[in-house]
Amino acid sequence: MKRLLRTIGCIAMALGLFSICFAGTTSTAPITVKAEVPQQSGLQVSISRIDVPDNTWNPGQSSIDFGTLYYDADYHIFRANCYYAVDVGILSNSSTYTITHTANSISRSAGTENLDNNVNVVFMQQLSDTAANQIAKVSYARSNGYNLVKAQIAPGWLRIYYGIASGSGDATGVSPIGADKPAGTYQGSVVLTLTD
Repeated sequence: MKRLLRTIGCIAMALGLFSICFAGTTSTAPITVKAEVPQQSGLQVSISRIDVPDNTWNPGQSSIDFGTLYYDADYHIFRANCYYAVDVGILSNSSTYTITHTANSISRSAGTENLDNNVNVVFMQQLSDTAANQIAKVSYARSNGYNLVKAQIAPGWLRIYYGIASGSGDATGVSPIGADKPAGTYQGSVVLTLTD
């Protein structure tokens, strides 16, 4: 019996040594994986004219040109045959950004008259072609220096509508162009600035 136990003990020791001899060793070879994403900053602007009353969209415009206004004898105001939508794609991978809307006065070349309180400006968070949230609706005059931040726009893109006042549904401080408005060409400009 003693001999059997010794034999079993020797076999167990031999198996232990055998497993130690064949035990694997572990080594590591760390490999760095790296890529640099550059700062992205820019705007893509698309202008569409929307003809009324049928709301026909005409994309690919180069400016906001209401053309020659027509006189509405029933209400004694000047009206436009269209309004405009400006779609602004924001190319920025910053965690925050600001879009500043600078509106330079829509003035007559001769004299001090302007249309700054006769034009509605509507800022929209556009989620799809048909779904949107209104951010603000102001007069062209009040749109000067208006700031929008990423949290108001993303996800989605910024759409800005510009329209001559109609006397109904206009922004606070906006009034139609009356019959007494001096004749002439009125012109201004808008600058959109991205700060990220």
